[in-house]
Amino acid sequence: MRLQLDQRVVMNHYRAGDLLRIPGLGPCKLRWSRKPLGVPKMVTLRRDAAGRYWVSMAIEEALPAPPASSQTVGIDLGTHHLAVLSTGEALDNPRHGNRYAERLHRLQRRLARQCPGSHRGAVTKQRIARLHARIADCRREHLHCLTTRRIRDNQTICLEDLHKRGMSASARGTPDRPGKRVRQKAGLNRSLLDAAFGAFARQLEYKAAWYGRTLIKVDRFYPSSKTCSACGLRRDELRLDVRHWRCPKCGAEHDRDHNAACNIEREGLRQLQHPEDTGEVRAFGGEGACPVAVSARIAQAPSLGREPG
Repeated sequence: MRLQLDQRVVMNHYRAGDLLRIPGLGPCKLRWSRKPLGVPKMVTLRRDAAGRYWVSMAIEEALPAPPASSQTVGIDLGTHHLAVLSTGEALDNPRHGNRYAERLHRLQRRLARQCPGSHRGAVTKQRIARLHARIADCRREHLHCLTTRRIRDNQTICLEDLHKRGMSASARGTPDRPGKRVRQKAGLNRSLLDAAFGAFARQLEYKAAWYGRTLIKVDRFYPSSKTCSACGLRRDELRLDVRHWRCPKCGAEHDRDHNAACNIEREGLRQLQHPEDTGEVRAFGGEGACPVAVSARIAQAPSLGREPG
């Protein structure tokens, strides 16, 4: 449900602080998530599946400039940790879906026992929709906190361009060639979708464009996990269950995720320094990009100024 409202009526009620009278709904109390500073050009009332009403406004405002920074960071995404940074910081995965899984399963079983089209079935559907909306709100809020901090603290962010749809594809196969470990792959797919890698990358993209930061997406086929971040040796094979490994050439001990984040940062900075050799890598950034600082960052050392491992 969408309804166009008169922007002058909304602003008058906003200044007066009383109820907003909406045609067909009557007086509605407003709760502002953020008070607008300018005059809205368009106001839209929307109702979501959970029965909540949202008033969206299109307002032109000047964004505050973030503090200047010359730091760079590489990010490796995963399910055990939502993200591991090249600085060594690991961001925990809150697993919002697992947090409400039992309550959601109980409501869905109740809905399966109720008669289709009944009043109690409609009430249960509404409760399920509200629970899904709560999970989505928790996930969105957590990702906004993480991405805003990364944009505020770093000038250049290097991220791996993952194929989210291919990673979360089913392993069921076909009748002629049935898949293997279908239930295990289904559990992994739930964890991948609950982590929301696509939303994480999308928020970094538009926030980097807003605040003049540079976001570089490294090609998904770049062997970030199999390459030693200390000497550059590339292993022929590295199984997914190997989380720690030692480089046979230099003897450096590596954590798989941290090593991948360091390699993603180095490859992203190399692509930024040599844009003619990007391949499938796409770079996003605003006018505030600082290639001089990035070049100085590359020229420090092969290990980017950090101890290996």
